[in-house]
Amino acid sequence: MWTYVSVRVLQAIFVLILVALASFAIFRILPGDPLAALSGEGEAISEERRAEIEEELGLNKPLHEQLGDWVGGILLDGDFGQSALSRRPIGPELVQRLQNTLHVGVLGIIVGMLIGVPAGVISALKPSSMGDRGVTILSVGGVSIPDYLIGLMLILIFTVTWNVLPAAGFARIWDDPAQSIKSLIMPTIVVGWVLSAIVARQTRSSMLEVLRQDYVRTARAKGLRERRVIMLHALRNGLLPVVTIVGLLLARVFAGAVIVEQIFNIPGMGRWLVQAALQRDLLIVQAMILVIAIAIVIANLLTDISYGILDPRIRYG
Repeated sequence: MWTYVSVRVLQAIFVLILVALASFAIFRILPGDPLAALSGEGEAISEERRAEIEEELGLNKPLHEQLGDWVGGILLDGDFGQSALSRRPIGPELVQRLQNTLHVGVLGIIVGMLIGVPAGVISALKPSSMGDRGVTILSVGGVSIPDYLIGLMLILIFTVTWNVLPAAGFARIWDDPAQSIKSLIMPTIVVGWVLSAIVARQTRSSMLEVLRQDYVRTARAKGLRERRVIMLHALRNGLLPVVTIVGLLLARVFAGAVIVEQIFNIPGMGRWLVQAALQRDLLIVQAMILVIAIAIVIANLLTDISYGILDPRIRYG
């Protein structure tokens, strides 16, 4: 198992190095004049101002020194530079935005798994039943109905009609637990319903295939209890495709649910990235691309490790 994990970690480190190089290069290969964008003066930037920005950001150094300073600043001090527009350090705000996104994302994944996996199993155990049809309808609705429409419907019900939940705003759980719970209920429902729909459909499909395997029929023929057959033999192998989906969804959560953050006025990662791209705040975009890529690599690494835990044949293969 340790050999399997070590190989996956080394692969992840190699990918992270490539991601860092790509993030560093993006700032320098974008079309247009990035220095003009950073100055906020547009194409009217003077040569003196251009030289000042190059000196301030170290852009007058050789590329290998720039790369070393950038990577060293991130690893040693968590320094991603400063915003071209607000002139504030990017690192502290990046941490806050990541925390806000994780509030919604982690709760959404928990809700999606707690609803999606049992619903998919029940649907597979009793195909063509009323429960199966109900799960299918909810799953199709969760996948096909846009996030913004679900969010607006929840605001109409819980805020406009009943006035029990705030329509917008956000509070961290350690700052104001009561207000945080209220502000997270509707965003979590939106994210969790979409995730549960995807997980339920994938779980149902995988379980239907596993339940037809010979080893499941053999376990039943040996007189094992149905619950033990499902939980120990069928579900463990049936979760492999589900783990793949959850890994991709985890990466999506780290990147930020832009629409959900916009509807409920949550200052998260996705919303910040869109704002920075529209305002051409390129250092924020560069930092965000790196952090999101790191999150995706970590999510894929956790997915690979989960494969080895669920199926020993993978780690010994």
